[in-house]
Amino acid sequence: MNDNRSKNQPRVRKFPSEPAGEKGLGRASKSGRNKEELLREMGNRLRQIRLEKNWTQDKMAECLGITKAFYGKIERGESSIALEKLALLNETMDIDLNYLITGETIPVLPINFQDVPREKRYSMEQLIKYAVSLASSKEE
Repeated sequence: MNDNRSKNQPRVRKFPSEPAGEKGLGRASKSGRNKEELLREMGNRLRQIRLEKNWTQDKMAECLGITKAFYGKIERGESSIALEKLALLNETMDIDLNYLITGETIPVLPINFQDVPREKRYSMEQLIKYAVSLASSKEE
């Protein structure tokens, strides 16, 4: 061993630190919005979905296995929701996570991929995504 570590000492890998001004909750996303704004917008969408389904905060909290107080903080954008809880929302309430997080919906095409040979399915999906992106892109 050419470094100064003993045999039993693990190698510690150092990662470059974030540039100044990019740490913490206030860091801006690619869209220019910071984390607080994104959480607030996501909380508003979650509240809207809950009200459309005529669910109470108690019922949502129970479904997610969290307290009503914590769920309220999520709707107000004061706390973030764990990835496992997002998956639970998708599975139990059929909530579109793309819409919940970004506010955008992805069009769903009624295509039965069972008719497409297995080895061609990925290519077919990519072609459809590309066609949709072309159709929805703004003309420049």
